[in-house]
Amino acid sequence: MADLDSTRYISDLNQAWVALGIGLVYVIYYITFVVKKPLIICGNPRLRDFIDTNLPVLNEDYWPLFWCLNGKFQTLLKGVTNKTVRISVNWTYRRDVLVTPDGGEICLDWVDNDKKSLHLRDERPTVIIVPGLSGSSGEVYSVHFFELVQKLGYRSVVFNNRGLGGCRLKTPRTFCPKNTEDFRTVVQHIRKDYPNAPLFALGASAGGLNLFHYLADYGKDCQLNGAMIVSVLYEMFASTKNLETFPNVLLFNQTLIRDLHYDMLLPNQDILRTHKNLDVNSILQTGKETTHSLKPVSLKWIRCSDLTKAFDEMDEILASSNRSSISHSPYRTDVWLQGLETILQGLQSNWTYAQNQNTYAIHECG
Repeated sequence: MADLDSTRYISDLNQAWVALGIGLVYVIYYITFVVKKPLIICGNPRLRDFIDTNLPVLNEDYWPLFWCLNGKFQTLLKGVTNKTVRISVNWTYRRDVLVTPDGGEICLDWVDNDKKSLHLRDERPTVIIVPGLSGSSGEVYSVHFFELVQKLGYRSVVFNNRGLGGCRLKTPRTFCPKNTEDFRTVVQHIRKDYPNAPLFALGASAGGLNLFHYLADYGKDCQLNGAMIVSVLYEMFASTKNLETFPNVLLFNQTLIRDLHYDMLLPNQDILRTHKNLDVNSILQTGKETTHSLKPVSLKWIRCSDLTKAFDEMDEILASSNRSSISHSPYRTDVWLQGLETILQGLQSNWTYAQNQNTYAIHECG
Protein backbone atom coordinates (compact mmCIF):
# COMPACT_ATOMS: atom_id res chain seq x y z
CA MET A 1 0.00 0.00 0.00
CA ALA A 2 2.85 2.35 0.87
CA ASP A 3 4.58 1.55 -2.43
CA LEU A 4 1.37 2.39 -4.31
CA ASP A 5 1.01 5.73 -2.52
CA SER A 6 4.67 6.50 -3.19
CA THR A 7 4.22 5.74 -6.90
CA ARG A 8 1.18 8.01 -7.10
CA TYR A 9 3.06 10.78 -5.30
CA ILE A 10 5.98 10.55 -7.73
CA SER A 11 3.58 10.49 -10.70
CA ASP A 12 1.75 13.57 -9.45
CA LEU A 13 5.05 15.31 -8.80
CA ASN A 14 6.27 14.54 -12.30
CA GLN A 15 3.05 15.90 -13.79
CA ALA A 16 3.44 19.07 -11.75
CA TRP A 17 7.01 19.53 -12.99
CA VAL A 18 5.90 18.96 -16.59
CA ALA A 19 3.09 21.52 -16.22
CA LEU A 20 5.51 23.98 -14.63
CA GLY A 21 8.01 23.44 -17.45
CA ILE A 22 5.36 23.98 -20.14
CA GLY A 23 4.19 27.12 -18.36
CA LEU A 24 7.74 28.44 -18.14
CA VAL A 25 8.35 27.78 -21.83
CA TYR A 26 5.10 29.59 -22.66
CA VAL A 27 6.08 32.63 -20.57
CA ILE A 28 9.49 32.77 -22.27
CA TYR A 29 7.87 32.49 -25.70
CA TYR A 30 5.32 35.20 -24.83
CA ILE A 31 7.93 37.69 -23.61
CA THR A 32 10.46 36.91 -26.36
CA PHE A 33 8.31 36.59 -29.48
CA VAL A 34 4.86 38.02 -28.73
CA VAL A 35 5.45 41.22 -26.76
CA LYS A 36 6.68 43.75 -29.34
CA LYS A 37 6.45 47.38 -30.28
CA PRO A 38 3.89 48.18 -33.01
CA LEU A 39 5.13 48.01 -36.58
CA ILE A 40 4.84 51.50 -38.04
CA ILE A 41 4.47 52.28 -41.75
CA CYS A 42 4.40 55.85 -42.96
CA GLY A 43 4.82 57.45 -46.39
CA ASN A 44 5.42 60.97 -45.04
CA PRO A 45 8.53 61.63 -42.88
CA ARG A 46 7.05 64.83 -41.40
CA LEU A 47 3.91 63.00 -40.39
CA ARG A 48 6.02 60.23 -38.86
CA ASP A 49 7.97 62.75 -36.77
CA PHE A 50 4.75 64.43 -35.66
CA ILE A 51 3.10 61.17 -34.51
CA ASP A 52 6.27 59.92 -32.83
CA THR A 53 6.39 63.14 -30.83
CA ASN A 54 2.70 63.28 -29.92
CA LEU A 55 1.96 59.56 -29.48
CA PRO A 56 4.78 58.21 -27.29
CA VAL A 57 2.66 55.14 -26.49
CA LEU A 58 3.66 53.79 -29.92
CA ASN A 59 7.20 53.38 -28.64
CA GLU A 60 6.03 51.09 -25.86
CA ASP A 61 5.68 47.31 -26.06
CA TYR A 62 2.23 45.95 -26.85
CA TRP A 63 1.16 43.21 -24.42
CA PRO A 64 -1.64 41.08 -25.94
CA LEU A 65 -4.04 39.10 -23.78
CA PHE A 66 -1.79 36.50 -22.13
CA TRP A 67 -4.01 33.48 -22.72
CA CYS A 68 -5.25 34.59 -26.17
CA LEU A 69 -2.24 35.85 -28.04
CA ASN A 70 -3.14 37.60 -31.25
CA GLY A 71 -5.91 39.72 -32.65
CA LYS A 72 -7.22 36.95 -34.88
CA PHE A 73 -7.77 34.58 -31.97
CA GLN A 74 -9.31 37.38 -29.92
CA THR A 75 -11.76 38.15 -32.74
CA LEU A 76 -12.67 34.47 -32.99
CA LEU A 77 -13.19 34.36 -29.23
CA LYS A 78 -15.44 37.39 -29.46
CA GLY A 79 -17.50 35.66 -32.15
CA VAL A 80 -17.95 32.55 -30.01
CA THR A 81 -18.76 34.29 -26.73
CA ASN A 82 -21.11 36.70 -28.47
CA LYS A 83 -23.51 33.80 -29.04
CA THR A 84 -23.48 32.51 -25.47
CA VAL A 85 -22.81 35.44 -23.16
CA ARG A 86 -25.21 38.32 -22.58
CA ILE A 87 -23.69 41.33 -20.88
CA SER A 88 -26.00 43.39 -18.73
CA VAL A 89 -26.10 47.01 -19.84
CA ASN A 90 -26.56 49.25 -16.80
CA TRP A 91 -27.01 52.53 -18.60
CA THR A 92 -29.96 54.87 -18.63
CA TYR A 93 -30.31 56.46 -22.04
CA ARG A 94 -32.13 59.59 -23.04
CA ARG A 95 -33.63 58.85 -26.45
CA ASP A 96 -33.90 61.50 -29.11
CA VAL A 97 -35.81 60.68 -32.32
CA LEU A 98 -34.87 62.67 -35.42
CA VAL A 99 -37.05 62.91 -38.51
CA THR A 100 -34.97 62.96 -41.69
CA PRO A 101 -35.84 65.10 -44.74
CA ASP A 102 -37.16 62.01 -46.59
CA GLY A 103 -39.48 61.04 -43.72
CA GLY A 104 -37.24 58.44 -42.05
CA GLU A 105 -36.33 58.24 -38.37
CA ILE A 106 -32.97 58.12 -36.58
CA CYS A 107 -32.74 57.28 -32.88
CA LEU A 108 -30.07 58.94 -30.75
CA ASP A 109 -29.33 57.48 -27.31
CA TRP A 110 -27.69 59.99 -24.96
CA VAL A 111 -25.63 59.58 -21.79
CA ASP A 112 -25.36 63.18 -20.59
CA ASN A 113 -22.94 62.44 -17.73
CA ASP A 114 -24.37 65.29 -15.63
CA LYS A 115 -23.23 63.87 -12.28
CA LYS A 116 -19.61 63.04 -13.09
CA SER A 117 -18.62 65.78 -15.54
CA LEU A 118 -16.80 68.94 -14.48
CA HIS A 119 -17.81 70.65 -17.74
CA LEU A 120 -20.83 72.94 -17.96
CA ARG A 121 -23.72 71.24 -19.78
CA ASP A 122 -23.70 73.66 -22.73
CA GLU A 123 -19.91 73.40 -23.12
CA ARG A 124 -19.44 69.72 -22.33
CA PRO A 125 -17.50 67.88 -25.08
CA THR A 126 -19.74 65.44 -26.94
CA VAL A 127 -18.73 62.17 -28.60
CA ILE A 128 -20.90 60.61 -31.33
CA ILE A 129 -20.57 56.81 -31.22
CA VAL A 130 -21.34 55.14 -34.56
CA PRO A 131 -21.83 51.34 -34.25
CA GLY A 132 -21.22 48.74 -36.94
CA LEU A 133 -23.49 47.17 -39.54
CA SER A 134 -26.03 45.62 -37.16
CA GLY A 135 -24.93 47.47 -34.02
CA SER A 136 -26.76 49.80 -31.66
CA SER A 137 -26.44 51.38 -28.22
CA GLY A 138 -26.86 47.93 -26.67
CA GLU A 139 -23.67 46.46 -28.15
CA VAL A 140 -20.85 45.46 -25.83
CA TYR A 141 -18.38 47.80 -27.50
CA SER A 142 -20.87 50.67 -27.30
CA VAL A 143 -21.00 50.16 -23.54
CA HIS A 144 -17.19 50.20 -23.34
CA PHE A 145 -17.14 53.42 -25.35
CA PHE A 146 -19.69 54.92 -22.95
CA GLU A 147 -17.44 54.05 -20.03
CA LEU A 148 -14.36 55.58 -21.63
CA VAL A 149 -16.21 58.78 -22.55
CA GLN A 150 -17.70 59.03 -19.06
CA LYS A 151 -14.26 58.80 -17.44
CA LEU A 152 -13.17 61.77 -19.54
CA GLY A 153 -16.12 63.76 -18.21
CA TYR A 154 -17.66 64.03 -21.67
CA ARG A 155 -21.17 63.47 -23.00
CA SER A 156 -21.82 60.57 -25.40
CA VAL A 157 -24.55 59.78 -27.89
CA VAL A 158 -25.05 56.67 -30.00
CA PHE A 159 -26.16 57.18 -33.59
CA ASN A 160 -28.54 54.22 -34.11
CA ASN A 161 -28.99 53.74 -37.83
CA ARG A 162 -32.43 53.43 -39.37
CA GLY A 163 -34.26 50.30 -38.28
CA LEU A 164 -31.79 49.43 -35.52
CA GLY A 165 -31.66 49.95 -31.77
CA GLY A 166 -35.42 49.63 -31.46
CA CYS A 167 -36.02 52.39 -34.01
CA ARG A 168 -38.62 51.35 -36.60
CA LEU A 169 -38.30 52.09 -40.29
CA LYS A 170 -40.62 54.74 -41.68
CA THR A 171 -39.41 54.41 -45.27
CA PRO A 172 -37.90 51.43 -47.17
CA ARG A 173 -34.41 52.80 -46.68
CA THR A 174 -31.73 51.44 -44.36
CA PHE A 175 -28.02 52.02 -43.78
CA CYS A 176 -25.29 52.50 -46.38
CA PRO A 177 -21.70 53.23 -45.26
CA LYS A 178 -21.13 55.41 -48.32
CA ASN A 179 -24.24 57.55 -47.84
CA THR A 180 -23.56 60.39 -45.38
CA GLU A 181 -26.90 62.22 -45.47
CA ASP A 182 -28.06 60.80 -42.12
CA PHE A 183 -24.68 61.48 -40.54
CA ARG A 184 -24.96 65.10 -41.64
CA THR A 185 -28.45 65.32 -40.14
CA VAL A 186 -27.19 64.00 -36.79
CA VAL A 187 -24.23 66.39 -36.67
CA GLN A 188 -26.37 69.41 -37.52
CA HIS A 189 -28.92 68.44 -34.86
CA ILE A 190 -26.26 68.15 -32.15
CA ARG A 191 -24.59 71.39 -33.23
CA LYS A 192 -27.96 73.14 -32.99
CA ASP A 193 -28.55 71.88 -29.43
CA TYR A 194 -24.97 72.39 -28.19
CA PRO A 195 -23.33 75.05 -30.38
CA ASN A 196 -20.57 75.78 -27.84
CA ALA A 197 -19.61 72.16 -27.07
CA PRO A 198 -16.67 70.51 -28.87
CA LEU A 199 -17.95 67.65 -31.01
CA PHE A 200 -16.08 64.42 -31.74
CA ALA A 201 -17.03 61.16 -33.47
CA LEU A 202 -15.97 57.55 -32.90
CA GLY A 203 -16.91 54.97 -35.52
CA ALA A 204 -16.46 51.19 -35.38
CA SER A 205 -16.42 48.78 -38.34
CA ALA A 206 -19.09 49.81 -40.89
CA GLY A 207 -19.87 52.80 -38.68
CA GLY A 208 -16.23 53.84 -38.94
CA LEU A 209 -16.45 53.55 -42.71
CA ASN A 210 -19.53 55.78 -42.69
CA LEU A 211 -17.63 58.31 -40.55
CA PHE A 212 -14.67 58.16 -42.92
CA HIS A 213 -16.89 58.89 -45.92
CA TYR A 214 -18.48 61.77 -44.02
CA LEU A 215 -15.05 63.30 -43.37
CA ALA A 216 -14.10 62.79 -47.02
CA ASP A 217 -17.36 64.33 -48.28
CA TYR A 218 -17.38 67.46 -46.11
CA GLY A 219 -13.72 68.09 -45.22
CA LYS A 220 -13.38 71.40 -43.35
CA ASP A 221 -17.16 71.73 -43.23
CA CYS A 222 -17.67 68.48 -41.30
CA GLN A 223 -18.34 70.43 -38.06
CA LEU A 224 -16.31 67.93 -36.04
CA ASN A 225 -13.38 68.80 -33.80
CA GLY A 226 -11.89 65.33 -34.11
CA ALA A 227 -12.63 61.75 -35.13
CA MET A 228 -11.41 58.24 -34.33
CA ILE A 229 -12.06 55.26 -36.61
CA VAL A 230 -11.70 51.70 -35.27
CA SER A 231 -11.56 48.38 -37.16
CA VAL A 232 -12.66 49.71 -40.53
CA LEU A 233 -13.09 47.39 -43.52
CA TYR A 234 -10.70 49.05 -45.96
CA GLU A 235 -11.29 46.54 -48.75
CA MET A 236 -14.96 45.62 -48.92
CA PHE A 237 -14.60 42.93 -51.60
CA ALA A 238 -11.85 41.10 -49.72
CA SER A 239 -13.67 41.43 -46.41
CA THR A 240 -17.00 40.19 -47.79
CA LYS A 241 -15.32 37.22 -49.48
CA ASN A 242 -13.41 36.40 -46.30
CA LEU A 243 -16.63 36.43 -44.28
CA GLU A 244 -18.00 33.66 -46.50
CA THR A 245 -15.14 31.23 -45.77
CA PHE A 246 -14.85 28.76 -42.90
CA PRO A 247 -14.83 29.39 -39.93
CA ASN A 248 -15.79 33.04 -40.42
CA VAL A 249 -19.10 32.06 -41.99
CA LEU A 250 -20.14 30.45 -38.70
CA LEU A 251 -18.71 33.01 -36.31
CA PHE A 252 -19.41 36.27 -38.10
CA ASN A 253 -21.38 35.92 -41.33
CA GLN A 254 -24.26 34.12 -39.68
CA THR A 255 -24.17 36.44 -36.67
CA LEU A 256 -24.49 39.52 -38.87
CA ILE A 257 -27.27 37.99 -40.95
CA ARG A 258 -29.13 36.74 -37.88
CA ASP A 259 -28.97 40.15 -36.20
CA LEU A 260 -30.19 41.94 -39.32
CA HIS A 261 -32.86 39.31 -39.90
CA TYR A 262 -34.41 39.51 -36.43
CA ASP A 263 -33.61 43.11 -35.48
CA MET A 264 -34.37 44.89 -38.75
CA LEU A 265 -36.11 42.75 -41.39
CA LEU A 266 -38.79 40.98 -39.40
CA PRO A 267 -39.98 44.02 -37.41
CA ASN A 268 -39.98 46.23 -40.53
CA GLN A 269 -41.17 43.83 -43.23
CA ASP A 270 -44.42 45.73 -43.81
CA ILE A 271 -42.67 48.99 -44.69
CA LEU A 272 -40.06 47.14 -46.75
CA ARG A 273 -42.82 45.57 -48.87
CA THR A 274 -43.76 49.05 -50.08
CA HIS A 275 -40.62 49.09 -52.21
CA LYS A 276 -41.53 47.88 -55.68
CA ASN A 277 -38.10 46.38 -56.51
CA LEU A 278 -37.62 44.49 -53.24
CA ASP A 279 -38.52 40.80 -52.93
CA VAL A 280 -39.03 40.76 -49.16
CA ASN A 281 -40.31 37.15 -49.05
CA SER A 282 -37.14 35.87 -50.73
CA ILE A 283 -34.93 37.90 -48.38
CA LEU A 284 -36.75 36.67 -45.27
CA GLN A 285 -36.62 33.05 -46.44
CA THR A 286 -32.89 33.26 -47.19
CA GLY A 287 -32.25 34.85 -43.82
CA LYS A 288 -34.25 32.16 -42.02
CA GLU A 289 -32.42 29.34 -43.82
CA THR A 290 -29.05 30.92 -43.11
CA THR A 291 -29.63 31.39 -39.39
CA HIS A 292 -30.60 27.73 -38.99
CA SER A 293 -27.96 26.07 -41.17
CA LEU A 294 -24.26 26.01 -41.98
CA LYS A 295 -24.88 27.40 -45.45
CA PRO A 296 -22.44 30.19 -46.39
CA VAL A 297 -24.49 33.06 -47.81
CA SER A 298 -23.13 36.28 -49.22
CA LEU A 299 -24.02 39.45 -47.36
CA LYS A 300 -25.29 40.75 -50.70
CA TRP A 301 -28.63 39.10 -49.99
CA ILE A 302 -29.32 41.67 -47.31
CA ARG A 303 -29.18 45.37 -47.98
CA CYS A 304 -26.39 46.80 -45.90
CA SER A 305 -27.16 49.79 -48.05
CA ASP A 306 -29.84 52.09 -49.40
CA LEU A 307 -32.96 50.11 -50.27
CA THR A 308 -33.92 52.67 -52.91
CA LYS A 309 -31.39 51.06 -55.25
CA ALA A 310 -31.53 47.71 -56.96
CA PHE A 311 -29.65 44.71 -55.56
CA ASP A 312 -27.42 44.40 -58.61
CA GLU A 313 -25.74 47.69 -57.65
CA MET A 314 -24.19 46.18 -54.51
CA ASP A 315 -20.88 45.53 -56.29
CA GLU A 316 -20.71 49.19 -57.23
CA ILE A 317 -21.43 50.21 -53.64
CA LEU A 318 -18.75 47.86 -52.31
CA ALA A 319 -16.22 49.21 -54.79
CA SER A 320 -16.98 52.83 -53.93
CA SER A 321 -16.75 52.02 -50.21
CA ASN A 322 -13.15 50.81 -50.44
CA ARG A 323 -10.70 52.92 -48.51
CA SER A 324 -8.29 53.01 -51.43
CA SER A 325 -10.98 54.28 -53.83
CA ILE A 326 -11.43 57.57 -51.95
CA SER A 327 -9.36 60.42 -53.32
CA HIS A 328 -6.75 61.72 -50.92
CA SER A 329 -7.52 65.17 -49.50
CA PRO A 330 -4.71 67.54 -48.45
CA TYR A 331 -6.92 68.62 -45.54
CA ARG A 332 -7.29 65.12 -44.14
CA THR A 333 -4.57 63.05 -42.49
CA ASP A 334 -5.39 59.38 -41.98
CA VAL A 335 -4.18 57.38 -38.98
CA TRP A 336 -4.93 53.66 -39.07
CA LEU A 337 -4.92 51.16 -36.22
CA GLN A 338 -4.99 47.68 -37.71
CA GLY A 339 -4.17 44.17 -36.59
CA LEU A 340 -1.51 42.35 -38.58
CA GLU A 341 -3.60 39.17 -38.67
CA THR A 342 -7.18 40.14 -39.34
CA ILE A 343 -10.24 38.16 -40.31
CA LEU A 344 -12.20 40.88 -42.05
CA GLN A 345 -9.46 42.33 -44.23
CA GLY A 346 -7.35 41.76 -47.28
CA LEU A 347 -4.14 42.94 -45.61
CA GLN A 348 -1.86 43.13 -48.65
CA SER A 349 -3.83 45.91 -50.33
CA ASN A 350 -3.82 47.98 -47.12
CA TRP A 351 -0.09 47.46 -46.69
CA THR A 352 0.64 48.62 -50.23
CA TYR A 353 -1.64 51.63 -49.92
CA ALA A 354 0.03 52.70 -46.67
CA GLN A 355 3.46 52.58 -48.27
CA ASN A 356 2.41 54.57 -51.35
CA GLN A 357 0.34 57.32 -49.72
CA ASN A 358 1.01 60.00 -47.14
CA THR A 359 -0.63 57.78 -44.58
CA TYR A 360 0.49 56.58 -41.16
CA ALA A 361 -0.30 52.95 -40.40
CA ILE A 362 0.02 50.86 -37.24
CA HIS A 363 -0.11 47.07 -37.34
CA GLU A 364 -0.36 45.38 -33.96
CA CYS A 365 2.23 42.64 -33.43
CA GLY A 366 1.04 39.41 -31.91
